[in-house]
Amino acid sequence: MRVSRRALGIWAALAAAGLVCGGANWAVSQQAYPSRPIQLVIPYPPGGSDVLPRKLIVGMSQALGQPIVAVNKPGASTQIATQFVVTSPSDGYILYFSSPGELAAGPALFKSLSFNALTDLTPISYVAEAPFTLIAAASLPVKTYAELVAYIKANPDKVRFGSYGVQTQPDILARRFNLHIGADVQIIPYQGGSPTFNAMLAGEVNLVFATLIPTRSFIQAGQMRPIAIAASARVPLFPDLPTLKELGVDIVDAASFGLTGPKGLPAEVVARLHEATVGELNKPDIRKFVEDMGVVPVGSSPAELAARLKQMTEHWSEFAPKLGIQKQ
Repeated sequence: MRVSRRALGIWAALAAAGLVCGGANWAVSQQAYPSRPIQLVIPYPPGGSDVLPRKLIVGMSQALGQPIVAVNKPGASTQIATQFVVTSPSDGYILYFSSPGELAAGPALFKSLSFNALTDLTPISYVAEAPFTLIAAASLPVKTYAELVAYIKANPDKVRFGSYGVQTQPDILARRFNLHIGADVQIIPYQGGSPTFNAMLAGEVNLVFATLIPTRSFIQAGQMRPIAIAASARVPLFPDLPTLKELGVDIVDAASFGLTGPKGLPAEVVARLHEATVGELNKPDIRKFVEDMGVVPVGSSPAELAARLKQMTEHWSEFAPKLGIQKQ
């Protein structure tokens, strides 16, 4: 069908007046991603496990040509941050440096969640994982696992675990430890890692399961002492530190870090973000930085992250009842 010059003139006039929006929307949709700053939501308080994402986004910002701004939203076992992300627009400008382990445990620990991590998030990459370490305050008169167990049994009222909150990974690990040694060490919940470490330095608690990311400086300063690591193998950062499995304790667990976004992220956006993430992790200086924190860099595909999250969720649905955990 031929369009008259008069009709074209009318359409042009309407467009100039802002009364035809289709062309404007088309232009916006065709803008190269990203065309403005990106927010990276981190479900932890500043100064703890956010060291890794804050390091990564420096190079990722350069690769993407737009700044990535870290936004801390701690609390409620990462549920506050997760809820914010799953209700955000699926345009790639709100991303989530999530914890796959905690996302997977959620359905087994809480009666009602307002989201389903398997369907409400778009996987981008399983970034890294950091094995948890059993750490004692320097004031506790023990240096080895055997000495710790003996001390607990001889002085049950003098030992207290700190955790990042009820039913967080450090809380669950403390429960598993108690079950293994047949003790009932009190577990005191705090709101995240930093408050827990402050409590340990103040003498309120003297044991914690934590990663080496935020505790390395305390260990090097002699304020905390690593007893054993919940890894499948020893880590280069502390090669003399035994694994719990070596000591006969069947506990292997790690804080996991994954990059995700709201469900429905366009495939081209996912591909661009995955490329920037893996590219950063493959830089020799970044890998050294990550490994020096006791963290294992991964950089998986989106499909591999989705598979890991599904496997972890199935594991927790079977494991939680064995610990006698009651859903909150």
